[in-house]
Amino acid sequence: MKKTIALAAALMLAGAIPALARSRYTRSESGSGSDAGETLNTGLAGKIGVGFDSIPGAQAGTAAGTALTSAIPGLANPNALDLRYWMNDRFGLDGLLALNVNSQPNSSETVFGLAGGGKYNLMQPAKDVLVQLLGRLSIADDNASGGGISRNAFTFGLFFGTGFEAFIPAWPALSVEGNVGLGLQVQALSTSGGGVSSSGTGTNFGIMGAGFSPISVSAHYYF
Repeated sequence: MKKTIALAAALMLAGAIPALARSRYTRSESGSGSDAGETLNTGLAGKIGVGFDSIPGAQAGTAAGTALTSAIPGLANPNALDLRYWMNDRFGLDGLLALNVNSQPNSSETVFGLAGGGKYNLMQPAKDVLVQLLGRLSIADDNASGGGISRNAFTFGLFFGTGFEAFIPAWPALSVEGNVGLGLQVQALSTSGGGVSSSGTGTNFGIMGAGFSPISVSAHYYF
């Protein structure tokens, strides 16, 4: 009896694993792709994706000017969780949240960031690749204190650009993506304590990734 139950459980698990890998959708096997303006059947309509991405100014150390840079030059460090919902085969909505709380005996830092935006599937040049347009609005706040000095950095970001989303053939529920475009970043910095008080605002506009590096890379898993 126990052997029969164990065998049945093993068969159920073996069937569940490939089903999980197929949880995104089933594409057409033609692989011919589609151009802008044609009807897209991506299978994304109604799908929810979770993953990681980046919000400008939401990296720990921003207020003190000691934020870590990516190990790969030109790529934005992921610092936020992303929840995505595809309303139909073309249009999806993104919501991002960043939170970092660090408390030490002589210092503390709290980083909070929010972002929202949308994605539009422009075309499907290959079976597992989508070319997309995207826009995003973000805010981030970094409060740090230590050694009797308090620092604050508030960052506002606006981004419009283009990018791609590529799905892993062996695991089609998982995607990686990158983008580049025009971005605006406005950052207000202030420092007080230790007999010193200062504040100022800086503006950066140009070709950036959504994470305000030349390229922003993120990954998502779809249910």
